[in-house]
Amino acid sequence: MRVVHVDESNLKGTAQSSFRIHSGLREAGIDSLIVTRRDNMGGSDVLSGNRSVSRALSLIKPYIDSLPLRLYPNKSPFTINWVPGRLPTQINELDPDIVNLHWIGRGFLRIEEIKKINAPIVWRFPDMWPFTGGCHYSFDCERYTKSCGSCPALGSNTEYDISRIGWKRKKRILNLSNITPVVTSDWLQSVAEQSSIFDGTEIKKIPNAVDTHVYKPIEQERAREIANLPKDKKILLFGAVNPSSNPRKGYDKLTDALSKLEGKYSTDELECVVFGSREITDPDTKFNFSVRGKLLDERSLAILYSAADVFLMPSIAEAFGLTVIESLACGTPVVAFEETGPGGLINHKKTGYLAKFGSPSDFCEGIQWVLKADHENLRTNARKVAQDRFDREKVTEQYRSLYAELA
Repeated sequence: MRVVHVDESNLKGTAQSSFRIHSGLREAGIDSLIVTRRDNMGGSDVLSGNRSVSRALSLIKPYIDSLPLRLYPNKSPFTINWVPGRLPTQINELDPDIVNLHWIGRGFLRIEEIKKINAPIVWRFPDMWPFTGGCHYSFDCERYTKSCGSCPALGSNTEYDISRIGWKRKKRILNLSNITPVVTSDWLQSVAEQSSIFDGTEIKKIPNAVDTHVYKPIEQERAREIANLPKDKKILLFGAVNPSSNPRKGYDKLTDALSKLEGKYSTDELECVVFGSREITDPDTKFNFSVRGKLLDERSLAILYSAADVFLMPSIAEAFGLTVIESLACGTPVVAFEETGPGGLINHKKTGYLAKFGSPSDFCEGIQWVLKADHENLRTNARKVAQDRFDREKVTEQYRSLYAELA
């Protein structure tokens, strides 16, 4: 069986999930290839999706694709995918038995070109974009359950705007293409089933994966020594890319929750560690913030997770939450909000704490509960859940079975 994965990004950040599936398949003896915007890995299993265009055109294509958004006042994340290309031809030349779409935005694969792919298609949804008119998270808007239009993400007051056009394009392609949708969480499955595009369609659920041989518990004192963190403090860990400028990451909820902790813990008792970005605005809390920036080395991440007493995931809109299962695999409990993707990954008061959606007070309560709970029991439970539900070999087998069924 040959599987071709299509993922716009360069195998870092959000593409980590697709790369883990790909790597797991290759280790299981499956002929798996990735087609991405640019091959930054140098391996024969990772191919450039811009073979037929110049590097310069490759770089400006996302810019061209976003030009129609200049007609609208809002700058919320919104993807159109209208620029044509020859990617389906390249995919078909690889003679795949299955094509697995992942993130295809930034003008990488035009919506109408999906129908040109000859093999059965599995589409792993990275967020809500596959079933909206173009936004990635709808927040309080439910227009994706009808036909979009008057899009709040665009600041549009017109029914027949780019979001309505995008909705129609996707609705048409779903009827013409052999697509099996796959979601990664209970929350994403729920909103996908409510959408007017995938209403009545069977939607498979397969979680994202973590390599439990890499992400594994390290003795906490040793981990803190390696990470140069204090051994006599409670360590709260938080990780996100540009959380200060991305409202769905819940950074304001986190800082509110931490401010409520100030009467419970002194600065000598508690420290916050942040990774993923150095763009952290003043957290307006007395607790010390240790900012580590981007950590692309997975072993360094495993050390940081193991060094922490609790991992904090305050996102109010998140399809899955890869950092949650990485933390669990390292035996570190997690505090997150209910009614989100991460909410379905955590067993309340067994592997962490699920706070009332959007409530900084309950999030603060969750932090306190974890810090006072039986830490060894939480660590044991967290590790076991990661091994049972999210281990890469087990997730790979779920995809292999799905591919075999479709092929």
